Amino acid sequence: MYVNLLRGTTQAMSAALAGVDSMEVLPFDGAVNGGSDQGYRLARNIQIILREEAHFDQVTDPAAGSYYIENLTCSIFNESRKVYHEILKTGGFSDPQTCDRFRETMNNTRERRLQNLAGRREILVGINQYPDATAKAPAGLTFPEKDAIRAASGFEKMRLRTEQVPEVPAVFLLTFGNLAMCRARAQFSANFFGIAGFRIIDNNRFDTVEEGIQTARKSGARMVVACSSDQEYEEAVPLIARSLDPGTILTVAGEPACKKALIDQGIDHFISIRSNVLETLLDYQKELGL
Repeated sequence: MYVNLLRGTTQAMSAALAGVDSMEVLPFDGAVNGGSDQGYRLARNIQIILREEAHFDQVTDPAAGSYYIENLTCSIFNESRKVYHEILKTGGFSDPQTCDRFRETMNNTRERRLQNLAGRREILVGINQYPDATAKAPAGLTFPEKDAIRAASGFEKMRLRTEQVPEVPAVFLLTFGNLAMCRARAQFSANFFGIAGFRIIDNNRFDTVEEGIQTARKSGARMVVACSSDQEYEEAVPLIARSLDPGTILTVAGEPACKKALIDQGIDHFISIRSNVLETLLDYQKELGL
Protein backbone atom coordinates (compact mmCIF):
# COMPACT_ATOMS: atom_id res chain seq x y z
CA MET A 1 0.00 0.00 0.00
CA TYR A 2 2.88 2.38 0.74
CA VAL A 3 3.97 2.16 -2.89
CA ASN A 4 1.03 4.50 -3.52
CA LEU A 5 3.19 7.25 -2.01
CA LEU A 6 5.51 6.89 -4.99
CA ARG A 7 2.59 6.87 -7.39
CA GLY A 8 1.09 9.99 -5.82
CA THR A 9 4.45 11.78 -5.93
CA THR A 10 5.17 11.01 -9.59
CA GLN A 11 1.62 11.95 -10.58
CA ALA A 12 1.88 15.25 -8.71
CA MET A 13 5.24 15.93 -10.39
CA SER A 14 3.71 15.19 -13.79
CA ALA A 15 0.82 17.55 -13.09
CA ALA A 16 3.21 20.31 -12.02
CA LEU A 17 5.35 19.81 -15.14
CA ALA A 18 2.21 20.07 -17.25
CA GLY A 19 1.38 23.44 -15.67
CA VAL A 20 -1.96 22.62 -14.05
CA ASP A 21 -3.76 25.41 -12.19
CA SER A 22 -4.51 23.22 -9.17
CA MET A 23 -4.09 19.64 -8.00
CA GLU A 24 -5.21 17.30 -5.25
CA VAL A 25 -2.99 14.41 -4.13
CA LEU A 26 -5.07 11.61 -2.65
CA PRO A 27 -3.96 9.77 0.52
CA PHE A 28 -1.99 6.61 -0.16
CA ASP A 29 -4.57 4.58 1.79
CA GLY A 30 -7.63 6.35 0.41
CA ALA A 31 -9.16 3.07 -0.80
CA VAL A 32 -9.05 1.67 2.75
CA ASN A 33 -11.84 3.01 4.93
CA GLY A 34 -11.59 6.41 3.25
CA GLY A 35 -7.98 7.10 4.25
CA SER A 36 -6.18 7.72 7.54
CA ASP A 37 -4.92 10.91 9.19
CA GLN A 38 -1.39 9.86 8.26
CA GLY A 39 -2.44 9.34 4.64
CA TYR A 40 -3.94 12.82 4.38
CA ARG A 41 -0.93 14.40 6.11
CA LEU A 42 1.54 12.74 3.73
CA ALA A 43 -0.60 13.71 0.72
CA ARG A 44 -0.41 17.37 1.78
CA ASN A 45 3.32 17.10 2.46
CA ILE A 46 3.99 15.78 -1.06
CA GLN A 47 2.62 19.00 -2.53
CA ILE A 48 4.48 21.17 -0.01
CA ILE A 49 7.81 19.43 -0.68
CA LEU A 50 7.43 19.76 -4.46
CA ARG A 51 6.70 23.47 -4.10
CA GLU A 52 8.89 24.59 -1.18
CA GLU A 53 11.88 22.25 -1.51
CA ALA A 54 11.93 21.12 -5.15
CA HIS A 55 10.71 24.58 -6.34
CA PHE A 56 8.44 23.14 -9.03
CA ASP A 57 6.43 26.37 -8.90
CA GLN A 58 9.41 28.54 -9.89
CA VAL A 59 10.18 27.03 -13.29
CA THR A 60 8.32 28.18 -16.38
CA ASP A 61 7.34 25.33 -18.70
CA PRO A 62 10.06 22.90 -17.51
CA ALA A 63 9.06 20.34 -20.15
CA ALA A 64 9.59 22.72 -23.07
CA GLY A 65 11.76 21.21 -25.78
CA SER A 66 11.51 17.67 -24.45
CA TYR A 67 10.90 15.41 -27.45
CA TYR A 68 9.63 12.60 -25.21
CA ILE A 69 6.98 14.69 -23.48
CA GLU A 70 6.01 16.63 -26.61
CA ASN A 71 5.65 13.39 -28.58
CA LEU A 72 3.42 11.86 -25.90
CA THR A 73 1.31 15.02 -25.76
CA CYS A 74 0.92 15.00 -29.54
CA SER A 75 -0.10 11.32 -29.52
CA ILE A 76 -2.72 11.91 -26.83
CA PHE A 77 -4.09 14.91 -28.73
CA ASN A 78 -4.31 13.05 -32.06
CA GLU A 79 -6.05 10.02 -30.57
CA SER A 80 -8.44 12.20 -28.57
CA ARG A 81 -9.32 14.18 -31.69
CA LYS A 82 -10.15 10.97 -33.56
CA VAL A 83 -12.53 9.90 -30.80
CA TYR A 84 -14.08 13.38 -30.68
CA HIS A 85 -14.76 13.44 -34.44
CA GLU A 86 -16.21 9.92 -34.35
CA ILE A 87 -18.64 11.05 -31.66
CA LEU A 88 -19.65 14.11 -33.71
CA LYS A 89 -20.18 12.03 -36.86
CA THR A 90 -22.62 9.74 -35.06
CA GLY A 91 -24.76 12.54 -33.63
CA GLY A 92 -22.88 13.54 -30.48
CA PHE A 93 -23.71 12.57 -26.92
CA SER A 94 -27.32 13.66 -27.41
CA ASP A 95 -27.78 10.53 -29.55
CA PRO A 96 -28.54 7.51 -27.30
CA GLN A 97 -26.89 5.12 -29.77
CA THR A 98 -23.68 7.16 -29.63
CA CYS A 99 -23.71 6.94 -25.83
CA ASP A 100 -24.22 3.18 -26.02
CA ARG A 101 -21.30 2.76 -28.44
CA PHE A 102 -19.08 4.97 -26.30
CA ARG A 103 -20.03 3.01 -23.19
CA GLU A 104 -19.29 -0.27 -24.99
CA THR A 105 -15.86 1.04 -26.02
CA MET A 106 -15.06 2.00 -22.43
CA ASN A 107 -16.25 -1.37 -21.14
CA ASN A 108 -14.09 -3.20 -23.68
CA THR A 109 -11.08 -1.09 -22.72
CA ARG A 110 -11.71 -1.78 -19.05
CA GLU A 111 -11.99 -5.53 -19.57
CA ARG A 112 -8.83 -5.57 -21.70
CA ARG A 113 -6.88 -3.75 -18.99
CA LEU A 114 -8.20 -6.02 -16.25
CA GLN A 115 -7.20 -9.08 -18.30
CA ASN A 116 -3.74 -7.58 -18.87
CA LEU A 117 -3.36 -7.09 -15.13
CA ALA A 118 -4.60 -10.61 -14.39
CA GLY A 119 -2.04 -12.03 -16.83
CA ARG A 120 0.68 -9.60 -15.67
CA ARG A 121 1.06 -8.07 -19.10
CA GLU A 122 0.57 -4.84 -17.15
CA ILE A 123 2.30 -4.53 -13.79
CA LEU A 124 1.05 -2.99 -10.55
CA VAL A 125 4.00 -3.15 -8.18
CA GLY A 126 2.93 -4.57 -4.84
CA ILE A 127 -0.31 -5.96 -6.30
CA ASN A 128 0.36 -8.41 -9.13
CA GLN A 129 4.16 -8.23 -8.91
CA TYR A 130 6.55 -8.09 -5.94
CA PRO A 131 3.89 -8.38 -3.23
CA ASP A 132 4.76 -7.71 0.40
CA ALA A 133 4.17 -11.13 1.93
CA THR A 134 4.38 -9.73 5.47
CA ALA A 135 1.73 -7.03 5.01
CA LYS A 136 -1.60 -7.52 6.76
CA ALA A 137 -4.89 -5.80 6.07
CA PRO A 138 -5.90 -3.17 8.66
CA ALA A 139 -8.61 -4.16 11.13
CA GLY A 140 -12.11 -3.38 9.91
CA LEU A 141 -10.99 -3.05 6.31
CA THR A 142 -13.75 -2.13 3.88
CA PHE A 143 -13.78 -1.35 0.19
CA PRO A 144 -16.46 1.28 -0.48
CA GLU A 145 -18.74 0.44 -3.39
CA LYS A 146 -18.32 3.02 -6.12
CA ASP A 147 -19.13 3.21 -9.81
CA ALA A 148 -15.43 3.61 -10.57
CA ILE A 149 -13.56 0.31 -10.92
CA ARG A 150 -10.11 0.18 -9.35
CA ALA A 151 -7.53 -1.88 -11.21
CA ALA A 152 -6.25 -3.55 -8.03
CA SER A 153 -9.62 -4.39 -6.47
CA GLY A 154 -9.75 -8.00 -7.71
CA PHE A 155 -6.31 -8.78 -6.28
CA GLU A 156 -7.03 -6.96 -3.01
CA LYS A 157 -10.27 -8.83 -2.38
CA MET A 158 -8.55 -12.13 -3.15
CA ARG A 159 -5.77 -11.43 -0.67
CA LEU A 160 -8.24 -10.26 1.97
CA ARG A 161 -10.08 -13.58 1.60
CA THR A 162 -6.84 -15.40 2.39
CA GLU A 163 -6.06 -13.26 5.43
CA GLN A 164 -9.52 -13.72 6.93
CA VAL A 165 -9.09 -17.46 7.54
CA PRO A 166 -7.85 -18.54 11.00
CA GLU A 167 -4.71 -20.15 9.56
CA VAL A 168 -3.23 -18.86 6.32
CA PRO A 169 -2.41 -21.79 3.97
CA ALA A 170 1.30 -22.42 3.50
CA VAL A 171 3.11 -23.01 0.21
CA PHE A 172 6.24 -25.18 0.50
CA LEU A 173 8.86 -24.60 -2.19
CA LEU A 174 10.52 -27.96 -2.84
CA THR A 175 13.80 -26.92 -4.45
CA PHE A 176 16.18 -29.52 -5.86
CA GLY A 177 18.55 -30.20 -8.73
CA ASN A 178 20.09 -27.44 -10.83
CA LEU A 179 20.83 -24.57 -8.45
CA ALA A 180 20.25 -21.71 -10.88
CA MET A 181 16.94 -23.10 -12.18
CA CYS A 182 15.56 -24.15 -8.80
CA ARG A 183 16.28 -20.74 -7.26
CA ALA A 184 14.86 -18.85 -10.24
CA ARG A 185 11.66 -20.88 -10.14
CA ALA A 186 11.44 -20.66 -6.36
CA GLN A 187 11.62 -16.89 -6.57
CA PHE A 188 8.96 -16.87 -9.29
CA SER A 189 6.71 -19.16 -7.22
CA ALA A 190 7.14 -17.12 -4.03
CA ASN A 191 6.16 -14.00 -5.95
CA PHE A 192 3.24 -15.81 -7.63
CA PHE A 193 1.63 -17.25 -4.49
CA GLY A 194 2.55 -14.23 -2.38
CA ILE A 195 0.09 -12.19 -4.45
CA ALA A 196 -2.75 -14.13 -2.80
CA GLY A 197 -1.24 -13.70 0.66
CA PHE A 198 -0.28 -17.36 1.13
CA ARG A 199 2.50 -18.09 3.63
CA ILE A 200 5.66 -19.02 1.73
CA ILE A 201 8.09 -21.63 3.09
CA ASP A 202 11.23 -21.10 1.03
CA ASN A 203 14.32 -23.31 0.95
CA ASN A 204 17.77 -22.87 -0.57
CA ARG A 205 18.06 -26.31 -2.19
CA PHE A 206 17.73 -29.87 -0.98
CA ASP A 207 20.52 -32.30 -1.73
CA THR A 208 18.01 -34.95 -2.78
CA VAL A 209 14.35 -35.02 -3.76
CA GLU A 210 13.67 -37.46 -0.92
CA GLU A 211 15.02 -34.99 1.64
CA GLY A 212 12.77 -32.29 0.23
CA ILE A 213 9.73 -34.58 0.37
CA GLN A 214 10.35 -35.44 4.04
CA THR A 215 10.74 -31.78 4.98
CA ALA A 216 7.61 -30.85 3.03
CA ARG A 217 5.56 -33.47 4.86
CA LYS A 218 6.85 -32.29 8.24
CA SER A 219 5.98 -28.68 7.41
CA GLY A 220 2.27 -29.46 7.16
CA ALA A 221 1.95 -27.21 4.12
CA ARG A 222 -1.22 -27.73 2.10
CA MET A 223 0.55 -26.82 -1.13
CA VAL A 224 3.93 -27.93 -2.47
CA VAL A 225 5.65 -26.42 -5.50
CA ALA A 226 8.33 -28.42 -7.32
CA CYS A 227 11.12 -26.04 -8.33
CA SER A 228 13.88 -27.40 -10.56
CA SER A 229 14.93 -27.71 -14.20
CA ASP A 230 12.75 -29.22 -16.91
CA GLN A 231 15.10 -32.19 -17.31
CA GLU A 232 14.70 -33.23 -13.69
CA TYR A 233 10.92 -32.94 -13.55
CA GLU A 234 10.16 -36.06 -15.59
CA GLU A 235 11.39 -38.48 -12.92
CA ALA A 236 11.20 -36.37 -9.77
CA VAL A 237 7.67 -34.95 -9.97
CA PRO A 238 5.85 -38.34 -10.12
CA LEU A 239 7.91 -39.45 -7.10
CA ILE A 240 6.91 -36.31 -5.22
CA ALA A 241 3.25 -36.81 -6.13
CA ARG A 242 3.28 -40.40 -4.83
CA SER A 243 5.07 -39.48 -1.61
CA LEU A 244 3.11 -36.46 -0.40
CA ASP A 245 0.24 -36.77 2.06
CA PRO A 246 -3.24 -37.17 0.53
CA GLY A 247 -4.92 -33.84 -0.07
CA THR A 248 -1.67 -31.95 -0.63
CA ILE A 249 -1.80 -29.85 -3.78
CA LEU A 250 1.31 -30.37 -5.92
CA THR A 251 2.24 -27.67 -8.41
CA VAL A 252 5.04 -27.66 -10.97
CA ALA A 253 6.83 -24.35 -11.57
CA GLY A 254 7.31 -23.84 -15.30
CA GLU A 255 6.08 -25.36 -18.56
CA PRO A 256 8.34 -28.42 -19.00
CA ALA A 257 8.46 -30.46 -22.19
CA CYS A 258 7.19 -33.44 -20.19
CA LYS A 259 4.03 -31.57 -19.14
CA LYS A 260 1.69 -33.86 -21.10
CA ALA A 261 3.28 -36.96 -19.57
CA LEU A 262 2.89 -35.47 -16.10
CA ILE A 263 -0.75 -34.60 -16.75
CA ASP A 264 -1.37 -38.20 -17.83
CA GLN A 265 -0.10 -39.23 -14.38
CA GLY A 266 -2.59 -36.96 -12.62
CA ILE A 267 -0.36 -33.93 -12.07
CA ASP A 268 -2.36 -31.01 -13.43
CA HIS A 269 -1.19 -27.89 -11.57
CA PHE A 270 1.38 -25.77 -13.40
CA ILE A 271 2.34 -22.11 -13.05
CA SER A 272 4.39 -20.06 -15.49
CA ILE A 273 4.68 -16.61 -17.03
CA ARG A 274 1.78 -17.63 -19.30
CA SER A 275 -0.57 -18.19 -16.35
CA ASN A 276 -3.50 -15.89 -15.70
CA VAL A 277 -2.41 -15.04 -12.16
CA LEU A 278 -5.76 -13.87 -10.80
CA GLU A 279 -7.82 -16.75 -12.20
CA THR A 280 -5.21 -19.34 -11.18
CA LEU A 281 -4.96 -18.10 -7.60
CA LEU A 282 -8.74 -17.89 -7.27
CA ASP A 283 -8.88 -21.54 -8.37
CA TYR A 284 -6.35 -22.43 -5.66
CA GLN A 285 -8.44 -20.60 -3.06
CA LYS A 286 -11.52 -22.50 -4.17
CA GLU A 287 -9.66 -25.82 -4.01
CA LEU A 288 -8.48 -24.96 -0.49
CA GLY A 289 -12.02 -24.10 0.57
CA LEU A 290 -11.36 -20.41 1.21
